[in-house]
Amino acid sequence: MNTIIVLTETPVWHQGYIKHHLRNSGINMTGSFKGNRLVINDIYEILFINPVGIYSDAEFFANCILDLTDGKCSEAVNSFIEQRIHCNYFLFTEIDELIRLLRG
Repeated sequence: MNTIIVLTETPVWHQGYIKHHLRNSGINMTGSFKGNRLVINDIYEILFINPVGIYSDAEFFANCILDLTDGKCSEAVNSFIEQRIHCNYFLFTEIDELIRLLRG
């Protein structure tokens, strides 16, 4: 499964936005009620993370990252992200690009 990390201060809102735009398109979606995880067609796993609240020992592995924080993360948070999120590449700059990928 391909993991995509979406860095956002409003994880529930962005999960709802993606669900709304993929509804009725024959795409199978499952997710958590907390708004922090969404699985699309058992191909993509999207993790919605508020960067301000990820101080833990957890490490994240992702195929790509979508950063919707507009650079609002503090330097300490950015440093944590660099150390704890292992990513092959930064792919997306806006949420609509991600929606286009998920639609196939």
